[in-house]
Amino acid sequence: MPRTRRPSSRTVVARTFVLVYAAAIATAVLIPNPHAIETFKSNVGMLLRPIASGVISANPTQSGDVVMNIVAFIPLTVFLGIAWRRIPSWVCGIIGTVASMCAETIQYLIPALTRRPDIWNVMENSVGSWLGALIVAALRIHRPPARTGRANRQR
Repeated sequence: MPRTRRPSSRTVVARTFVLVYAAAIATAVLIPNPHAIETFKSNVGMLLRPIASGVISANPTQSGDVVMNIVAFIPLTVFLGIAWRRIPSWVCGIIGTVASMCAETIQYLIPALTRRPDIWNVMENSVGSWLGALIVAALRIHRPPARTGRANRQR
């Protein structure tokens, strides 16, 4: 009977983080109070204003919205890539994009949430997903290959 390899503690932590982070995204998607979301995004935009005054000309809520939509999906795809190393990094980007499409579709299908589903949110989330996928690819290039159990026993 072949032995199954137990995942490393780093893999377990990354998988746990993926589940917790996905739950946090789902919670953010399902919050029925658009005012709370707008206030949060406006606060983020106000923090960004001094940093990117020459680049961002939109009002704080819009700039916070764009930045939050991009940044929110980077950790998801990075930790997906760490948690499941056999999945190609480009698949992590696709998973993030599909998750974003599902989030906006849910907001569209449940009008009681009084949220504003938008194709631009999908595009911005997708940019974050693909940035995360690039980070995963870079981490994999700079990481030495994992040693297998068989190689360890032969030494």
